[in-house]
Amino acid sequence: MDVGRDLGLKYPFDVGLWYPDGNMTTSKFYHTICTILFMWLPAYIIDFLLAIFGQRRFMVRVQTKISVGLEVLQFFTTRNWDFKSTHFEQIYKEISEEDRKIFKINTNDVDDYEYMKISILGGRQYVMKEPLTSLPKARIQLRFMYVLDRISKGLILGGFIYWASMRLGLIDLVRHGIEAVKH
Repeated sequence: MDVGRDLGLKYPFDVGLWYPDGNMTTSKFYHTICTILFMWLPAYIIDFLLAIFGQRRFMVRVQTKISVGLEVLQFFTTRNWDFKSTHFEQIYKEISEEDRKIFKINTNDVDDYEYMKISILGGRQYVMKEPLTSLPKARIQLRFMYVLDRISKGLILGGFIYWASMRLGLIDLVRHGIEAVKH
C-alpha cells in the first residue's frame, strides 16, 4: 500500500476527480463513517454546487459506480487469501539451468518497486494515453487536489463536530463556563 501510494504521488495521472487518499481498516463502523463523511457527503455537496452554477451534476453518479465496484470486490479484499504454489515450486526445481534462463519464473528476482513503477508508467502511457511530458502538469494538479481535499475534510469534520457539540449542548456549556469565570 505504501509503495503504491508513493508511486501514485510521483507519477500521477492527468485525469483525477479527487486526491487519491485512503486507508485500510478492519473496523466496519470506521469505514462506514469515513465513506459517508469523505465520499458521499462531498459528492452531494459538489453536485449541489454544480447545480447552483448550472453545470451538469455527475459526482453522485460516479460515487455510486465506485461503491458498486467496491462492494463487488469486498468479498476478496476483506479476507486473507493463501495460495499454495507447491507445484510451481516443484517445476522450477526440476527444469534445467538453461530453461530457467529462458523461462524467468522465479519471482524472487523481481524488484517489486521497479515492477510497480513500470506498471503505473505503462498504465499512464498505454491505457490512459497520457504522455510522460504531462507529468509536471499532473503533479501540479495533484498538489491542488491535495489542498482541496484537506480543506474539504477539515470543513466537513469541523462542521460535524460543531453540529454534534450543539446537539449535545457542549457549546452552551462552554459559554456558561466562560461567563461564570468572567463574573
